[in-house]
Amino acid sequence: MDENKEILGVDLPEADEAGKTADAISEETAEALNAFEKYAEAEAAGETNEEAAGEAAEEAAEAGEAGGSDEAFELSEEYDPTLDGQEKPEKKKCPIMQPIMVAMGIVLAAAIATIAVSFFLNNGITGKWHMMFTYNLMSDATASPDEPQTVDVDYSFDFRDDGTVTSAIGTLTSKGSYTCTKTEDGKMQMTLDLLDPATKGSFYGGPYNVETSGNIFTGRTFKLTVEGYDDFAYNFDKKSVDVPKLERPEDFKRLEKLEGTWISQNEMMSYKYTFDKDGKATYNIHGSTFDQYTYSIAAVDLTFECVYSPADNSAKLTYYFTEPVDMEIGYQFKDDNTLIIGGNTFTREGASTEDSGK
Repeated sequence: MDENKEILGVDLPEADEAGKTADAISEETAEALNAFEKYAEAEAAGETNEEAAGEAAEEAAEAGEAGGSDEAFELSEEYDPTLDGQEKPEKKKCPIMQPIMVAMGIVLAAAIATIAVSFFLNNGITGKWHMMFTYNLMSDATASPDEPQTVDVDYSFDFRDDGTVTSAIGTLTSKGSYTCTKTEDGKMQMTLDLLDPATKGSFYGGPYNVETSGNIFTGRTFKLTVEGYDDFAYNFDKKSVDVPKLERPEDFKRLEKLEGTWISQNEMMSYKYTFDKDGKATYNIHGSTFDQYTYSIAAVDLTFECVYSPADNSAKLTYYFTEPVDMEIGYQFKDDNTLIIGGNTFTREGASTEDSGK
């Protein structure tokens, strides 16, 4: 009997002392189940007929009473379908959802605030920038007085978070460092240790006054000025600079003996040439040198990205400045691992000292 209770999900009436038979119990149980199924079908079908629903509920209640059990089928105290105009109560929200929704709101508000600050209040200078500077050229005796003696040079700058900076003109790149500080009155200042790829002399070291303006929509800009020099300023904006792609010379022929990286160095400087099999070359100068403009020792890290065309004892390297520029070098092999360029001895990278000079 207990097993049947579990399977049917209702309390089956037990035979009372008046002597109900097992057949009578089965008949009453069937009536209760039948009434329950009618009411369940009305609920599932979304029955709107309150009278029909009420009749089904009454039948279920009577069947339960006939079976001697108040638990055969119970209607919710909060919801009685037999009452006119009563709406079915809504399910209560899970109590854990409220703190989750609050937390999500806080995260969303923080994200919006961060975006707003980066768009409108970001006064930092890290990132990539463009600067155009006009240089005065030396007068040419053959030039007409009406011809302009200036040239506009487009620089690309990249100020990084780690305090390093690169400045590029075409395929010529200079690497250096910078430092930003704040004065007592809250103004930003910068010092710069960087070789100018245009003049091959150092940029003025500073301190520069830094003035930022604009936002992501109006266009961010910043300006470097020097105290006491009202006519001087470096102006930076977010304009992109397109550098034409250098094509390998049509007459390019591989010279496998030249391919690889060649290094020459002394106490102050190191020079490095790299030639690959596809006609690309790089020339890097790294170290310290005397700056004739500032009369001081300046750091140098200058790289020329080139294409090249080799011959037996010379090579033409072409890099892009404001236009393509050719650079001729003469060389002579002392052995497979030693190369003489411009009177300087270069050793193949990776070769031991014993391997070179033999």
